[in-house]
Amino acid sequence: MGIITSRFSYGLNRHKEAIADYLQSILESLQEGNFFSAAFYLRELQERSLLKELQILSLRQMEEGGELWWQVRALEELGWESELRELLFQNKDEIAESGDVILQAKLAIAMGDMDKYVQLKKIEAEQTRRTYMKDKGENE
Repeated sequence: MGIITSRFSYGLNRHKEAIADYLQSILESLQEGNFFSAAFYLRELQERSLLKELQILSLRQMEEGGELWWQVRALEELGWESELRELLFQNKDEIAESGDVILQAKLAIAMGDMDKYVQLKKIEAEQTRRTYMKDKGENE
């Protein structure tokens, strides 16, 4: 019944419900040992671009919540480069003041400032090294 509901919801452009129903059908198929069905439903979910729809829903949610980092990530996953550049430019002051080296590096790339990008990636690498060493309990 779940896969029929999935397809029906998809036909009505009720993507959130369709995704939930597909996932339920996939989970049930896996639990019952019906691996072919699970794989078939996964492929169908992908072919119907429902993963993309989920990313779009996520993007809209993050826009409403003002979550800049997750808007950036959703746009990257969607491959929407011009929208990503626009978002980064619109928020360049916030990004500059944020102290978020990763976002700053993404902005540097968008602005074509490769020297700044390289500088920020070095800072990111050093921060990662310090975190790793701290987690291992070693001195810097």
